[in-house]
Amino acid sequence: MKIGLDLDSTLFDVPDVETASKSLGFTYTSEDTLSWTLSNYPKILQERIRDLWFDESFMCNLSLIPGVKDILTEWRHQGHELYVITARSPKLTFSTEKMVNENLPGLIKSVYVSGFSGTKIGIMKSLELDLWIDDSPHGVKDAMIEDFKTIMISNAQTKYNHFYRERVPWVNSLSEINLNSYL
Repeated sequence: MKIGLDLDSTLFDVPDVETASKSLGFTYTSEDTLSWTLSNYPKILQERIRDLWFDESFMCNLSLIPGVKDILTEWRHQGHELYVITARSPKLTFSTEKMVNENLPGLIKSVYVSGFSGTKIGIMKSLELDLWIDDSPHGVKDAMIEDFKTIMISNAQTKYNHFYRERVPWVNSLSEINLNSYL
């Protein structure tokens, strides 16, 4: 099976809210994010979070979510092809690929950076994915519109997507996914 994986908040922990909040003297955490647009935060914090998304030293030095490497290793040993598709700035492509390959050596067939302004659907179609896994509500919606089997990562850090839980299969983390259900 060809499995497409989002990167940020699916494979890697992104402490953007915590980092930006601390730098500005706030105490917000990712669990406080109620909207993908960050609209429940003060404007100055929204701007600082978005600045971090373009900061190579921040975005390309993230930590894997616990258990991710073991799950992906198991899936690769079962013969699945794993692809990462991320909506990061194209300026971060090289460093993003490096971070993925250093943390998940030999597990990911290819890393694709779609940029912020577009959709991941073109890449997903070209790869002919059998399954898409993402935390982003718009990424999940786009995949479902195109009839990709889709699983949404939805947990305490992703309250911005809880409104979508009734429309799509969801799990707290990759470790809860039973791929046999999708074969």
